[in-house]
Amino acid sequence: MTDTYGKAFLDTNNLGPRFGAIYDPTNDGRSKISVSYGRYFESIPMNLAARYFGGEGIVNRNGVPLSTCTQPDAYKWTGAAEWNQCDRPALGATTTDMAAGGTGQFNNGSSYPVQANLKGQFHNEIVATAERQILEDLTIRADYIHRWIGKVIEDGTADASGAFVLVNPGDIPQSSIDAARREFENLNAMDQTDANIAAQTQAAQVKLNNLVGLAAAPKPERTYDALTLSVNKRFSKAWFTRASYTYSRLVGNYGGLFQSEGNYFAPNGNNSWDTPDLYNNQRGYLPNDRPNQGRLDGYYTAALGKGTVTFGVSFSARSGMPRNTLSAWYFGQGHNMLLPRGSGGRTPAVTQFDGKIMYGRALGGGVTMEAYLDLFNLFNQQATLITDDVYTYDLAPSIINGTTSDLKFAKNFAGGPLTKNPNYGQTLAYQLPFNGRMGLRLVF
Repeated sequence: MTDTYGKAFLDTNNLGPRFGAIYDPTNDGRSKISVSYGRYFESIPMNLAARYFGGEGIVNRNGVPLSTCTQPDAYKWTGAAEWNQCDRPALGATTTDMAAGGTGQFNNGSSYPVQANLKGQFHNEIVATAERQILEDLTIRADYIHRWIGKVIEDGTADASGAFVLVNPGDIPQSSIDAARREFENLNAMDQTDANIAAQTQAAQVKLNNLVGLAAAPKPERTYDALTLSVNKRFSKAWFTRASYTYSRLVGNYGGLFQSEGNYFAPNGNNSWDTPDLYNNQRGYLPNDRPNQGRLDGYYTAALGKGTVTFGVSFSARSGMPRNTLSAWYFGQGHNMLLPRGSGGRTPAVTQFDGKIMYGRALGGGVTMEAYLDLFNLFNQQATLITDDVYTYDLAPSIINGTTSDLKFAKNFAGGPLTKNPNYGQTLAYQLPFNGRMGLRLVF
């Protein structure tokens, strides 16, 4: 991956070791103890190159009326530079007849600067298993998973410039800061009466300041621990069953490539390090932390005419997810942790029964035809899956280590009382209702 100027910016020397071992403690082929470790690097999406090095965000233009465009319906734009057929204010204008606000430079009018020797994003994982066959077709098993984030790639800013830098937040080596300092010092020694050199020098100074600030930012944390106990009866004597229970915790300050706060999907460019204010109250149980999960699956097959009929049923249950208490802050978006992460309680537990009926018949030549009917959520349960966690759309700073009892004293940026979002706590998404699926397939 290269930046706007064709310079490679990502260190691709990514060593991802994997190893595992298995041991049979009873030496009878009916037991095993295994352990494995792996390091897994992210396959960085091209969205990163398009977004940060394709010119997006260099110039902001606000309030241009679509009525001045040759094609006023922006939904019908095809990407053939229709924007160039609209009246627009001149660069640097603050007020014109066409649009209040005019245009302004963003990120010092340049592509995003990048930390020298940027490292790839990765996580580590350890898996340990113990399993024993207690009957001819029945095993009991325990699995433990420990997964933790290593480095992440994100954009961020740590000073009042609002100029973003692409970095490994909280994990920026001194060598990268030294490289940025040399860049600034070399430029600063040049003729500052040259407007171009002066602009480059200012951008280099801002980059250096942000690297120093982001090096001191909280390190990304996303740690998953899970213990699963299961009983497995392999298919024999016409039936199969499996039961499992998992206890797990997902803790940290980094939600991942998708940021559930604000439903924001910008891989390697979410809001976690967009300003130091957003670091506050972040550590806690992360989205999709579900302490308890259980599942039971089974099916039975019997002869019917020249074929076989199979009946299956599944039951699943899982804890709800953490809820937050959010306010607006950077860019006016509702993703600031007004109270510590998880302070809003949890969504309800979710349970579901599913069923399956299938008829299969051999057609000859090793080909089997199967007709099936899948039934989901048989009892039409309607549990809440997602709630509106934005407590207020006012610009309001975090209440450090606050509790819900502090909300009545909370103030917005202007020092006034908060305007509570009337939809706070209301359901945004329910469990899918009862539904079915029919299918016909050939197996060969």
